[in-house]
Amino acid sequence: MIAYLDSSAIVKAYLVHEAGRDELESITDAAVEMAASRLSYVEVRAAFAAARRTGRLSAFEHDRAVESFDLAWRGDAVVELDEPVGARAGAFAEGFGLRAGDAVQLASALELDRDTTVIVAWDIQLRSAARAAGVAVYPAVV
Repeated sequence: MIAYLDSSAIVKAYLVHEAGRDELESITDAAVEMAASRLSYVEVRAAFAAARRTGRLSAFEHDRAVESFDLAWRGDAVVELDEPVGARAGAFAEGFGLRAGDAVQLASALELDRDTTVIVAWDIQLRSAARAAGVAVYPAVV
């Protein structure tokens, strides 16, 4: 199984007090491979910076999260935001009423094998759109 993690799922792995962190660990422990969009790198780093600015992460915790994330990122499959992914994302933004980032996440996940990929996300609109597109989602409740 490929666990395709959107940015919100990735952030949960690094912020200790995030709701859903235990659920995330159960699905990632079961996955054979992890995948994410190139966009996720930017979104995750932005989330870490925001957590630092608001005091949810100390400077030390922020630096440790970035270092750990960068190391893990090197082992993940990365779906590039190329022309076909961008075109599909544009159609998803219109067709499913998704925000730009969520449309890119769904389009990126669909570059992988639908039969073995599970989109891991806590965004309800993204999960609903993924299910409508025929992709398994986790958590399954929409």
